[in-house]
Amino acid sequence: MSRRAPRALQNVVSEEENVRAVVAKVQVGEADAGIVYRSDVSPRLARYVKVFELPAGANVLAPYPIAVLGNASEPAAARAFVELVLSPAGQNVLARHGFIPAATRDPQPEHGTRRGERGTQGAKNG
Repeated sequence: MSRRAPRALQNVVSEEENVRAVVAKVQVGEADAGIVYRSDVSPRLARYVKVFELPAGANVLAPYPIAVLGNASEPAAARAFVELVLSPAGQNVLARHGFIPAATRDPQPEHGTRRGERGTQGAKNG
């Protein structure tokens, strides 16, 4: 947590259960501002709220790993799905929904990943 976080948290007057509730409060004027991922502001809601970019040093990226499991019941379908997501067409779809490009990496045997599994990790930009 940064040194600024405690000071910023002093200004929080409402903690909602989910991002839809945060966006709804801003939309109807019950909150001056809310912090959600850009992709949580649907095109329908975008006309009611203003989206601000956070500076890179203040932003938090949420990782979304993708991999073919070693014991997948349909490994060919799983590989095809991963390839689709990582393809230019798949990356374009993700970009339209506020995700930054996936960063491929060599699979490492960590956190339950077994040798032979292919993995990648994308992120959602806040």
